[in-house]
Amino acid sequence: MSKASSQIIEITVPKDGKPGDNLTVQGSFGNFEGPIPEGLKPGDKYQVKVNTENAVDEKTLVEVTVPEGKNAGEKLAIEGALGKFEVDIPKDLKPGDKFKVKIEEPNPEPTIVEVAVPEDKKAGDKIVIAGPLGKHEVTIPDGMKSGDKFQIKIDKPNPEPTVVEIDVPKDKKAGEKIVIDGPLGKFEVTIPDGMKSGDKFTIQVDEPNPEPKVVEVKVPEDGEPGKKLVIDGPLGKFKVAIPDGLKHGDTFRVQIEEPNVKP
Repeated sequence: MSKASSQIIEITVPKDGKPGDNLTVQGSFGNFEGPIPEGLKPGDKYQVKVNTENAVDEKTLVEVTVPEGKNAGEKLAIEGALGKFEVDIPKDLKPGDKFKVKIEEPNPEPTIVEVAVPEDKKAGDKIVIAGPLGKHEVTIPDGMKSGDKFQIKIDKPNPEPTVVEIDVPKDKKAGEKIVIDGPLGKFEVTIPDGMKSGDKFTIQVDEPNPEPKVVEVKVPEDGEPGKKLVIDGPLGKFKVAIPDGLKHGDTFRVQIEEPNVKP
């Protein structure tokens, strides 16, 4: 073997390393993999002669940290140089441990989505996520809490999503009704308990509203809470009062149910 095709590398056993563990080390010709020899402990040094022809292409080697909520033997989706991949967490690893995996084939159509548990949700609750194939409803796994992340595999598209995410308006609170735009038209919904201005919630809309009678109104420059405005609705002109807490440029919605009234 010529000098050009081999080199000597000195390796320090990492603090969590033990004999038999497979290590990946960086050499001047690339990365190399090899087991820790018997009889060594963390901090010990040893040398290996490596064949540069067996160097691992850095583009196909990914270091993975085991996330919270995942255990040895479970599957995990990772981001590699060739796309997203599903890998198995090696045995004896726990959350926070690191391992390396060699990726050789791309995944041209990833269907794995990482989901963060929203602030107002908990294990067992259903949430709507945006996946590569559309919107989907998923159940938060056991043991998850607000801020935790989990991964889910999406296999089927949802060609006609009927789930709408709603922001609670600044002048609204739990128990009040608001009008939203859904995929099938305009709808009136009730803000769930525990929600406050700025919070988000999702609702499934199953039936269309063929004749919406809801008008969105923008507070004019001289508008102030309580002032009456004349607006154009689907049935003609109507008078409405600007709600409390709104200022110039804010918008609000009003539902028109009576026939045209002359202002």
